[in-house]
Amino acid sequence: MRFHRLSFFCSGFFDTLAEFIQARNAPLLPCPDVAETICLLASNAFCTLMFKTDPLPVEKIFKKWESCGMLKEYIRCTTIPQAADAFMFPPGILKVYEELSNNCTLLVKKKFKEGEPCGDVITAILTGKDGSRIKRMQVIHKLEEIASYAKILQPEASQLGYDREGNKICRKCNKYGTSVEFQKSLMKCSRCKSVFYCSKVSH
Repeated sequence: MRFHRLSFFCSGFFDTLAEFIQARNAPLLPCPDVAETICLLASNAFCTLMFKTDPLPVEKIFKKWESCGMLKEYIRCTTIPQAADAFMFPPGILKVYEELSNNCTLLVKKKFKEGEPCGDVITAILTGKDGSRIKRMQVIHKLEEIASYAKILQPEASQLGYDREGNKICRKCNKYGTSVEFQKSLMKCSRCKSVFYCSKVSH
C-alpha cells in the first residue's frame, strides 16, 4: 500500500491536474463543472495520502502542490460556487484548508506572502481581481485567515503571536483586544509555545 501511494504521489498526478487547469483559457477560471471535478480529485487525493496507513506528512503534500502549481490553481477552483453548495459544502475542501492553516506555518510564511504565486492569487481573489463575481464565502473566510496569518509571520511584521503594540492575537481567528481580561484569556499553543488561541476549540 505504501509503495502504491508514494508512486501515485510522485507520478505527476498533481502536475498534470495543474497543467490541465492552466491550459483552459488561462488566466480565466474553468467552468463550474470542471472546477468541481478538479476540487474533488485533488481533495480526495489529499485525504487519501493523509489518512491511510503510514500517511505522508501534511507539509510534504502541500510542498508538492505548491512546487507544481497545483496549490494556487486549487485555491482558484475552490472559489467557484457549485449548485450543490446549498445542500452540503464539500467537507474535503474545508479539511484541506484546515490542514494548511493549522499545520503548515513555514509554508504559509514563505509561499503566501506578496510576490509568491499563492500569495498573489489569494490577494487577487480577496480584492475581486480573480475568480467569479459570486464566490464561496466558506472559502473566502479561510483565505482571509491564511492571508492574515501570512502577514503576521513576515519578519517585518510583529513578533509571532503579537500585534505591533505587543498585544497577543488569536492565531485561528485573528481576534485581538487590548483589555487585560482578553489578553489573560488567550491560551498559548501547547505545541509551538509561540502563538495563542481564544478558545480550546480553535486548536
